[in-house]
Amino acid sequence: MQRGTREWVGTTLTFDLQEADGETVVLFTHGGWREPVPFLHHCTTKWGVYLLGMRTWLQGGSPSSFPDDPAISGWGCATRHPRTPTAPRRHPDPPSRAPAIVSSPTG
Repeated sequence: MQRGTREWVGTTLTFDLQEADGETVVLFTHGGWREPVPFLHHCTTKWGVYLLGMRTWLQGGSPSSFPDDPAISGWGCATRHPRTPTAPRRHPDPPSRAPAIVSSPTG
C-alpha cells in the first residue's frame, strides 16, 4: 500500500485463486505489517467481513460492502459517510458459479 493509514503503508494485499474439488478458492493475505499492532487485528476481522460479503453476493445475496458493512469498532468512523436516502444501492448480478472463499492469516 502506498497510501492509507500509517500502519498500512508498505503492506501488500494478495488474492491468489486456486481450484480445489471443483471450486475456486480465494487465498487472501494482507502481509508486510511492521508490527502486530491492535489495528492489524481489526483489519483482519474487517477483511473477513468483506470476503464473506463478497461470497454472499456471488451466491446471489446482498453484499455487506462499505458503507453497509457491519461496524466492528470505532476505527474508521471518521471516514464513514452516511448514504443519501434517495435510491437504493444496486449491485451487479453475480456470476452464475460462486467461488469458495478462504482467508489466510495476515502477517
